[in-house]
Amino acid sequence: MISTRYEGLLVAGLLAAFAAIPEPAGAQGTITGRVADAVTHAPVPRAEVTVEGTALGTLTLQDGRFQLINVPAGNQQVRVRMVGYRPTAAQVTVLAGQTVTLSFELRAEVIALEEMVVTGLPTAARRRELGTSVSQINMAEVGARPTVSVESLLQASGTGIQSFQHEGQVGASGLLQLRGVKSVSQGNEPLVYVDGVRVATSRTPAAAAFDGRNTRVSSFSWNDINPSNIERVEIIKGAAATSLYGTEASAGVIQIFTKRGTEGRPQWSMDVTQGANFWPTPSSVIRQHETSLDIDVVKRTGHTQRYGASVRGGFGGIDYFLGGTASDENGIVDTQWSKNWSATGNFGLNLFEGATIRLSNSFSHRRTRQVPDGNNRYGYMINVLRVGTGYKAGDRDQSWVLEQEYFNEQDNFLGSLEVAYTHSRFKHSIRFGLHNLESASSGLQPFQWLLNPQGTISQRNVHNRLMTTEFSSTWEQPVTTGVRSTLSIGGQLYDEQRNTLSADGQGFPGPGNHTVSSAAQRSSDESRIRQVNAGFFAQEVLGFGDRFFLTGGVRVDGSSSFGEDYGFQFYPKLSASFVASDASSWPGWWGTFRLRGAIGMAGKAPGAFDAVRTWEPISAKNGQPGLSPGNLGNSELGPERTTEWETGFDSDMFNGRLAIEFTYYRATTSAALFNVVPVPSEGFLSSQLENIGKLRSDGIELSATLVPIDTRRLSWKVGGGVTTTNSKVVDMGGAAPFSTGNLARIAEGYAPPAFFGRVVTNPDELADPVFAANEFLGNVLPTLTVNMNTDVSIGALNLGAVGELVKGGHIVNSVAWLNSVRRVWPGCREVQVQDSLGNRASLTAAQRAQCLTGFIGADQFVESWDFFKLRNVSATFRVPSRLVPLGLGSATMSVAGHNLFKISDYTGIDPESHEGGGNVSYREDYYSLPPMRSVSAKLSFTF
Repeated sequence: MISTRYEGLLVAGLLAAFAAIPEPAGAQGTITGRVADAVTHAPVPRAEVTVEGTALGTLTLQDGRFQLINVPAGNQQVRVRMVGYRPTAAQVTVLAGQTVTLSFELRAEVIALEEMVVTGLPTAARRRELGTSVSQINMAEVGARPTVSVESLLQASGTGIQSFQHEGQVGASGLLQLRGVKSVSQGNEPLVYVDGVRVATSRTPAAAAFDGRNTRVSSFSWNDINPSNIERVEIIKGAAATSLYGTEASAGVIQIFTKRGTEGRPQWSMDVTQGANFWPTPSSVIRQHETSLDIDVVKRTGHTQRYGASVRGGFGGIDYFLGGTASDENGIVDTQWSKNWSATGNFGLNLFEGATIRLSNSFSHRRTRQVPDGNNRYGYMINVLRVGTGYKAGDRDQSWVLEQEYFNEQDNFLGSLEVAYTHSRFKHSIRFGLHNLESASSGLQPFQWLLNPQGTISQRNVHNRLMTTEFSSTWEQPVTTGVRSTLSIGGQLYDEQRNTLSADGQGFPGPGNHTVSSAAQRSSDESRIRQVNAGFFAQEVLGFGDRFFLTGGVRVDGSSSFGEDYGFQFYPKLSASFVASDASSWPGWWGTFRLRGAIGMAGKAPGAFDAVRTWEPISAKNGQPGLSPGNLGNSELGPERTTEWETGFDSDMFNGRLAIEFTYYRATTSAALFNVVPVPSEGFLSSQLENIGKLRSDGIELSATLVPIDTRRLSWKVGGGVTTTNSKVVDMGGAAPFSTGNLARIAEGYAPPAFFGRVVTNPDELADPVFAANEFLGNVLPTLTVNMNTDVSIGALNLGAVGELVKGGHIVNSVAWLNSVRRVWPGCREVQVQDSLGNRASLTAAQRAQCLTGFIGADQFVESWDFFKLRNVSATFRVPSRLVPLGLGSATMSVAGHNLFKISDYTGIDPESHEGGGNVSYREDYYSLPPMRSVSAKLSFTF
């Protein structure tokens, strides 16, 4: 018999045992559902779904779906959070042993202070902590709309971004610039990173040609990335935000992040795109005679197609994303095409608690055939637009140009390995990256070709390798109550090598499969360039009550391109951010208001051999080897240093219905690198770079978004941005003004560059023109850019449009100038007829200056290239799930048009046409293929 003492213990033990037995399955239920964008109705992957008051939570899959199991029966509140969207919640009653389905639609948070930003920082940080402006393109917001390329994605995408497409050749890239001109000798294109790997700064070169008269186009290597594989793009626009990148970063930084895997079952996506490239009806520029247009001989509508597939998922601490694409694009001229394919593989592995490894890889292959173009006697447009006065005189059939063969083939690999470890308040990471670009190009004028009957051949092989190594350590620590410190230290090493091997031949003995070896005369050339840049940085962020943030940092840089006596360069930064709207007394109708400001310094290094004395090898008398003076050298040559400060605010009101962002910036480039001619007695006649100049650029960036209608079935959003850019050469250090291209010049007190030339002082007189020489004709680059966008969602249908207005830039219309000389320019036809009839006395001085022999010059054809273009118009329809065949999950159909409409007073074919590609040292429309228009339709499946 059990005593009374132990009887109580036995009862207590039995009660505890019964309490420990799990509840029967009937007391729990399951919640499933889908999270979508409220405007585009596209699924929102990786959104966080939780059950309030429990530890239950999950992330949405690629198709936006989620499942929560073992949810306690009863009334529950389910909450959804996603960076960039307003949080939302719903009440639901969970029944024992049953499944309940929910549907969430998230609305974008225009001022997303909790959004994580990586670019320009040693570690990810919330936007509320930043003192600088950062633009971000979230591909989830772009949705399933067809996107031509990453470059087209940047057009009219935000303030401070200038992206213009100069050429109508497939695979060609144009101008990309952020916040004006920072350098007149070292380029103004931003640094580009893909998944943390720095991309080689040089472009893919134009196809080879024996005498340099090639296709006149180049391309960004990163433009081959499939937009469907991109998660987001971050853009920081100046030295105030790029200080930690040091030398080379004064022109800004663009980071492209590709998609990653997510825990859960595999999620497949497939898409098919079909489209066309075309020209509109030719303008009066080429409607020269009543006979058929020369351009119609080979002009066509080029078919484009793209096929893509991807899968993402994860299991047991491993996540993965695999994607592939293949495309075939035909241009607007016969023989012009590009065939591409690419593959992406991103993997993540959780080794143990706090330790992760990430491996990102992408490979693309492109083979392109282009046509000779631009300032090139063998070119297509130069012969077509001269209407029988080209290099096949008297003949309107210009198909002989297309007998030439210009090919470019490139293999592009990007890879990175990142190891990260987080323990308590410490986070450490190290990344190794490689960008390897192999380019092979060729140019052939076959045997018995019209302008070179013996034929020529050229081969160019370029190997560009950039290796990246970087590490960072971050320590977060509370200092006092309400004050938090985040200290980061780290370093980066970049090692870039570019090898070029060229071979040329001319004179074939007969027809056949031509090679360099089969040519009678052969020559070759080789160059090797290597640049190494290394730096260390430190940054401290102090947060006060999660409302006020003060950031200070410094980068110390050294480079192999600095002069041997120069030493190291220091790039400091200081920024502040204050979220005023977090105050408890802040009015409820005014949602968010943040003040920010920053000052920082970044640089631009000279070229690999600019600081050293060089000698050029020559062939001396009787073929003996010899040397000729090359570059004088400068042991104290250093980088250009751009100091920028910016200030502004971010605000939204009326529950997100109105949002405004404003930034004012001023950037000053000191020690600017200008070419100076050395003293002739030193024996070196080539100009030498010296740190003697000073440039300044300032402007405002204002963007606004308004949501007039926001209902369950209908929403309408309109937005836009205004960017002003004012650049000026402040000081030339005593150097004389110098030319940067046709009529373009660097001159103190003017924008870099600006056009100068003759101006007619008596334009309206019935007399010969009187000219004033060396007069300012206008800025080369625009000073005002306005972008406009609108989105309308009606149920599952979304309609969108993006437009861009550009003003303040000028261009030399060399097509008009040289056609006037040949008497085939419509604008001068009547004047020239009157002159030939002996009626010169009836012509004004301005008419004579522009149209009559003896007066005509390029300076009379410097025109404004102001324009408005409809950059993108699209319609996207999300197919109801009941209509999706074969159980494929979700389906989306989209159609889009790019650059379909323009307004401009420019008398050439297109105001964006430019013979110099990405070169901003001048602008000249010299018989270039104008940018294409395109339409495309895309069908996407997710399952």
